[in-house]
Amino acid sequence: MVAPPDEVAALEDESDLARITVGVYELVLKGEDRSDAREVVIGSETVFLSMVADGHGGKAASVHCHQHLIHYFIEAAGGFADAKSLRQAARTAFERLHQGMLAIDPPTTAGTTLTICALNPKRREVTCAHVGDSVALLVPRDGEVTLLCEDHRIDTSETERGRLINMGGTIAPAVDSYGRPGGPLRLWPGGVAQARSIGDSDINFFNDPRPYTCSYPLPENGRGDVVVCSDGVWDALHHTNVAALCRKTGSCTANTAARLIVKTSLQQRHAYDNQVAAHQPNPTCLPRPATHAPPVSPAPPDPT
Repeated sequence: MVAPPDEVAALEDESDLARITVGVYELVLKGEDRSDAREVVIGSETVFLSMVADGHGGKAASVHCHQHLIHYFIEAAGGFADAKSLRQAARTAFERLHQGMLAIDPPTTAGTTLTICALNPKRREVTCAHVGDSVALLVPRDGEVTLLCEDHRIDTSETERGRLINMGGTIAPAVDSYGRPGGPLRLWPGGVAQARSIGDSDINFFNDPRPYTCSYPLPENGRGDVVVCSDGVWDALHHTNVAALCRKTGSCTANTAARLIVKTSLQQRHAYDNQVAAHQPNPTCLPRPATHAPPVSPAPPDPT
């Protein structure tokens, strides 16, 4: 169980004053999950990064992503912190991570979901990239929430099932020792439940490591939360429930909000392998500027 102190950063640019705090909370069962949250500089701009990797089949893939993702991402950005550059940086980093897992020695069939959110307070943008079902959510203080991810579960994504079937894959649930089917639809060979991931060498070319990417403007009032959780949270709590918890803890620290989300999900499903990384500025997750900047038009989600 990890609950590091809130990290606080105050931007010095008078045109974009903000205070951002970062909270991370984990409850670990198998040790296959990893999360990270950092303040970095890309070019001359401050960017806040959060990542969650929910491993399966061992911890090798999630550890690999935790060790290398942020470095690969910054390197691929090439000093440009605009939304388009960050989306391309994520694509490059994810592919590099996947190829690294396929070449790892000794070989492993471990895989992982992977989600990274990049919050640029100067440009008032949040950019997200992901494979798998570790979902990110943009929660303004008021109004509707924005889902920053798409569905990559084979059981619920008609698009991904169609892609796998067209490639020659077999889609079916697992069966028990008596031949009785149960659980979500999976891809065979391999038996994975996610159509996109990093690693999973046993499903070979069926796996697609290309992330879904998108960019959105921050709330116009500069206040809100960016929440990144593994499926341990999302399988127990609907997005609206998580948004309500964020708003309920608006006057609390980011760590308090993250802790409440995880513990509430535990109460709902009695699971013990949940993970969440949450940004909060003053003390919510998004910048709270002294003056309003013109809103940025959202970039269309990238179909890849």
